[in-house]
Amino acid sequence: MMSKFVNFPQSHLIGDVLNFPYHEWLIYALSLQAKFKWVIDDTPNFFHSQHQLNYMGGNFGFQSRLKRLNGILFSEYYKKLIILYKI
Repeated sequence: MMSKFVNFPQSHLIGDVLNFPYHEWLIYALSLQAKFKWVIDDTPNFFHSQHQLNYMGGNFGFQSRLKRLNGILFSEYYKKLIILYKI
């Protein structure tokens, strides 16, 4: 089942979809649409690497938190969700 999950997003990530900045949101939405079982637990099973090209980055420092707050206050996240819905 895991290989099916890994292959599914790869076969659907084409064209403008690749420009969507929140790839975790995109993979989550695709897997829900395909009716994959999604489990949220307290054990980390996925390791996310932080690097200079990360769109979001970690939740560290005042600047990161301010950026996220602005995303909420000025509807940036809402706009991204609308794009994701259209995808």
